[in-house]
Amino acid sequence: MDLRVNTPEANLRIEPNTSKAPLAILPVGHLVTMNGPLAGASGDWQPCSTFIDGHQLNGFVHASLLRTPINAEVDRLIETAGKEYKDFLFGKRNENHPESKSRIDAYWASVPLAPKPVSVAWSAVFISFVVREALLTKSFKFSQRHTTYFSDSKTAFLNNDASRAYWAVRLNNRILEVGDLVGYFRTGLACGNAAHSYDDLPGDFCSHSDVVVAIRNNIAFTIGGNVSQTVKVKEVPLTATGKIAVGNQRILVMQRNF
Repeated sequence: MDLRVNTPEANLRIEPNTSKAPLAILPVGHLVTMNGPLAGASGDWQPCSTFIDGHQLNGFVHASLLRTPINAEVDRLIETAGKEYKDFLFGKRNENHPESKSRIDAYWASVPLAPKPVSVAWSAVFISFVVREALLTKSFKFSQRHTTYFSDSKTAFLNNDASRAYWAVRLNNRILEVGDLVGYFRTGLACGNAAHSYDDLPGDFCSHSDVVVAIRNNIAFTIGGNVSQTVKVKEVPLTATGKIAVGNQRILVMQRNF
């Protein structure tokens, strides 16, 4: 049986305890295959095997950090985001590092005909790259601007257009799920200080979005690009009903339709 890592980082251990240094750090969405019975609900150590950089490793991961697969598209989406997080050394490698350039170039290449001016942030093309790598059967408005797919997804929602991969909905209209996107407005520098809201869409303003990669204990873990100049995890608090708590410039949820 295959399982997926359900936390930003999970340690693969050589023994079913924490007494020794981990064999490897597995990113969220990483695939592991059980080598024994499924661990109990109490959260035992799960014997498993996995592939890292083409090499098979056997070890143990704490069962509380694993989940069953959701579906092929969602699992590819989260696995891709997790791989990019790992490639940026789990948020510790800056965009200016020489090894970051090829990754950021790949993000820009995911948006056809998009220019790559130095002044434009790469956060939206990061999301476009992750969504494209998921090989979704439904359509998505790939763009270098978050508001392009915010607006398209809101229009799809209002028109009940199920051909779109996402619907943009108000924060209080969605019990958050893995694979959703969380949308924000931004201020400062060239953006000005004006606040924006869901009602400003369709429209264009400084914005940002992250993909929800795991949900644990009323916390949503998201991954975004160009967050503090790297690929980084953020924690988003949820209400008791599983919705996003208001605040910190959050304006919408991109509800996945796959």
